[in-house]
Amino acid sequence: ELGSIALYLNGLHQLGLMFSLAVLLATIDRIEIWKTFLGLGLFFLSFIMQVAVQQKTVDFCRLLNPEKKGSIYSTKFQKDWMESCDEREKLEIYRCGYQGFRAGIHACLALFLVTAIGAMPFGYGPLPAAAVLLVWFVMVTAYTAGSMKGGKK
Repeated sequence: ELGSIALYLNGLHQLGLMFSLAVLLATIDRIEIWKTFLGLGLFFLSFIMQVAVQQKTVDFCRLLNPEKKGSIYSTKFQKDWMESCDEREKLEIYRCGYQGFRAGIHACLALFLVTAIGAMPFGYGPLPAAAVLLVWFVMVTAYTAGSMKGGKK
């Protein structure tokens, strides 16, 4: 449970990082060059610290569960971690993943409606709605591909 909370906080930190990068890039033409480089430097420093915290969280989980395998620095981390999980843990991961998928579908629907309807009074065009649809498409396609792949086994 403590590991889950740490990963959740790390995820929130990552979202904050991405938002700060978006703000920095959106205002890059209106701020002094040194502030741009300072902002980018702080972004990269915070990103490196986040990766270190993620590894410490995984190390903590491995301390509590010595059978766990994997390092976040490995390209096969997800595969190694899943292979070290027992059936109960895998079932819980899949259940939570499906709940996340369903929440993502509802969020995409709400965001699509907001962006599509908001295009009329604000006049920003169809690009925001198209971006939401792209995320929605990727989610549905990945879920369907996984379902079809699982059905063949």
